[in-house]
Amino acid sequence: MDKLVANIQENSGTEGGLKQLKILLNKDDQYRQSPFLDEALNTLDPCAHSLGYTFLLGARSQRITDPQRFMNVAQEFFMSCNIQQVLCVIAQRFLELCVENNTPIRAVKPLQAAALKIRQSTETLTPVHAYFLQACLLSKCYHAALHLIDEDIFEVAWEKLNTPRDVLSYFYFAGMIYIGLKKYKKALAALRIIIVAPAQALSGIVVEGYKKYALLSLIVHGKVPPVAKTSSMNIQRAIKSAPAYQEFITAYGKHQADELHKVATTHAELFQKDKNFGLVKQCIQAQYRQSIQRATQTYLTLSLDELANTVNLNGPIQTQQLILRMIENGEIHAKINVRDSMISFDSTGEGYDTNDTGSVVDGRIQKVMSYARKVRVLDDTIAASTQFLGKSAQREGGRWGAGAEIDDDASGMKDVAWSKKFMS
Repeated sequence: MDKLVANIQENSGTEGGLKQLKILLNKDDQYRQSPFLDEALNTLDPCAHSLGYTFLLGARSQRITDPQRFMNVAQEFFMSCNIQQVLCVIAQRFLELCVENNTPIRAVKPLQAAALKIRQSTETLTPVHAYFLQACLLSKCYHAALHLIDEDIFEVAWEKLNTPRDVLSYFYFAGMIYIGLKKYKKALAALRIIIVAPAQALSGIVVEGYKKYALLSLIVHGKVPPVAKTSSMNIQRAIKSAPAYQEFITAYGKHQADELHKVATTHAELFQKDKNFGLVKQCIQAQYRQSIQRATQTYLTLSLDELANTVNLNGPIQTQQLILRMIENGEIHAKINVRDSMISFDSTGEGYDTNDTGSVVDGRIQKVMSYARKVRVLDDTIAASTQFLGKSAQREGGRWGAGAEIDDDASGMKDVAWSKKFMS
């Protein structure tokens, strides 16, 4: 062990030395069983010797006798490690120990620091991102993750041990955090990435992601958009694997509150098991609001009693309360005559004639143009890659001879059993 520690200290100063050290640590794994790992970690500097420290701490995580000591060491490492050397070997184990000790909040800041250090830019996704979001979810520190998940991702750091599951998990957890913050449109955007991602095998992430995506679509749009023809067949399998949700979607489309309540009650146990019952109840409320919005397109003036009967609400008082909330949220434009119990709808609304409209539109145009430039760069990079050219050649050959299959790893979506431990 002394020889290995000396090797780590000697080779941690240069890029060439780090490459040799990484080869050595991957090849010679006798140190993993050494009883002197703690002494070695005490000797090394977590900042100056981050690469070697990572491997030794990863080995130590497999034989933990003192969880508190390990979490202290891991926490110090995350906060002080060298950005050029740090890896993600121990992030998952650190989070698991924090959860086992009922202190997931302890993992939030260290994992956030690690994610910010290891990424190459604000547009880069690393494996630590998903662990950080898990910590935020389990500790209900949703706002701590908001700054990170609001940043657009254009690059995946595969060289830093990212796997397809890391990518799917990140967007799934981002969607859950947005749901917790009631930012439903952003949650939809995050979950949609899971739905449209290419895949060869159906994964638990896709199934659970589709369930939440479908319910959110009802809340935001009043319907679930049809699956694009270019989407993976796995989304069709995900839909078939969730018949209760399909029944709920069908009932929602009939605009009959009683029938929607009936389906929700019938499958309440399943929805609760999936941790989606809260979204189901919000879907029911959304149907009332959308029914009122449809009424604004038909009527200019209506009594609260008539509106209550039209949308199946329990009387004028509940109707008035809902109308007031919708006016406050900007969902409709209307005035209530309390004396006559009448409501008048304004069909013109607020329009887009304010002084800020021009700058808002210009800002969005500039953002779209920026996205277009980045997509073109990514497209050119992929088109010139040897992996893409090789796959293209295989497909072309498959048209005339034996078909060329895309293996699960190359398609980017091979998935092993995905624990639901962090989905509550």
